[in-house]
Formats: sequence, C-alpha cells, structure tokens
Amino acid sequence: NNINSTAWNKIYKSSIVKRFLFPRGKTMEDIHIVYKYFSIAKKIGYLNKPLYYYFRENPNSLMTKAYYPPTINFNNRYHRYLSYKERFEFSKEKQITEVLDSCLHATIIFAYYATNAIYDSKITTPKEAIQDLENFFKKISQTPIYKKLSFRKKLLITTFLKYKPIHKFYVSKLMTKKEKLKC
Repeated sequence: NNINSTAWNKIYKSSIVKRFLFPRGKTMEDIHIVYKYFSIAKKIGYLNKPLYYYFRENPNSLMTKAYYPPTINFNNRYHRYLSYKERFEFSKEKQITEVLDSCLHATIIFAYYATNAIYDSKITTPKEAIQDLENFFKKISQTPIYKKLSFRKKLLITTFLKYKPIHKFYVSKLMTKKEKLKC
C-alpha cells in the first residue's frame, strides 16, 4: 500500500503482465491491476531515486481531465472506488490480512469522494451506482475502520444514506471548490 498504484513507474516481467490484462473502458485502470502484479511477483525491488519527472500541465492529457475537470466527474470517482473495492475483495479472498484495513479504508474514502461528485457531474448518475454506494456504506458502517473516520465524513455519509436533500445541499452549495477538488 505504500507503493502507489500507477503502472508507469515500475518494470515488470512479461510473464506477470500476461496473466492480468488491463480492464477496458475504465479510467485509472492501473489501480485495477498493479496490486495483482504484486500479489504474484516472487521478488519486488524498490529504488528511491527520481528518474522520471511527470508533467501534468497538458490540457489534453487523460490525467488532467480525470483530476481537474471544470466540474467533478462522477464516473472517474466511481471507477476509482470500484477499483479499491475490488482490491479489498481480492485481499480478503487471498487472505492478505496485513493490507485488509488499509484497503477497506481506501475503499471507504473513495466511495465518499464518489458521493460528493454526484451533484457536480454533467452526466446523470446511474441509479445502479448510487445503489451500490448505498449498499457499501450500509455494509461497512459498523466496522472499526468506519468508526475512525472524521465526524465530517461520517456526517456526509449518513446524510447520503438517509437525508439526500441535505447531502445535496451541502455538497452543491456549502462545500468549497477547493474541498471538492481535494476529494
């Protein structure tokens, strides 16, 4: 979990890459796959030296569009939540217990970010996605990790589940643009 999920800053054996293909039609697809590479690698090395400088100012870059749209893009946020949810389920299934808490915490946070993007998205949010987020929050609201979230995050999750007009009002009218982009 301390090594980021991007695919571009790593070197892989081709035998590992061939076992798990990148998913089609998903943004931030490397989050869906890199942890699987780590799970089957026999050796992992780390070089703490900057060898690549990432330039994010290109307005046509997918990353620029994914992170800094004029309005928050729900699909990008929702896909990120799904990738972390998948990572958590994978870790649970493979019994990789040392990362379960951090994977669940990341899933909760990105689900929270997705709910905050519902009202700012230019597209209509699919009802299935909202239902999925509701089911996830209901399921994990009794976990110890959930109880460690800040009061503000728990409040926004609770209003999302039980009082959507209040959630919408807060996210649409009271949350600052800086807070929204931080999400």
